[in-house]
Amino acid sequence: MEKVLGQDINDLDARKQFLLDNADEVVEMSYSKAFDADELAKKKTELAEKSIKINDLNEAIKDYKEEVGLELKPLKEDVKNLLGDIKAKSRIVTEKCYKIVDEDERMACFYNAEGVLVSSRPATKEELSPTIFKEIRKAE
Repeated sequence: MEKVLGQDINDLDARKQFLLDNADEVVEMSYSKAFDADELAKKKTELAEKSIKINDLNEAIKDYKEEVGLELKPLKEDVKNLLGDIKAKSRIVTEKCYKIVDEDERMACFYNAEGVLVSSRPATKEELSPTIFKEIRKAE
């Protein structure tokens, strides 16, 4: 099973069409997609900014603990989420994926619109059954 498909096609629309033309099925699924360097840097910057804000509020809490406590709660939740995002270095996305059944390896492989393998599993008997589309693809 290939880790990526259609990488020689630079145009993303053409690559998506290639995947669509060769997919056994198009399915909507959730998977973990890594942050790019800019997104990760933005999350780290946001974490730093929110951490500074939390520190400032903790100093002021001695005087008006109840008032500041209401403002602090959502910031701590944001920091918790940001730390989880940074730790995972990915996010869960739901988008169309292209299932391609590899009959030789008896695997069902799911590729995103960029042609990157996001999930695979053993193929079911139904998926391994011959179809007219698979026969046409073999003939090409």
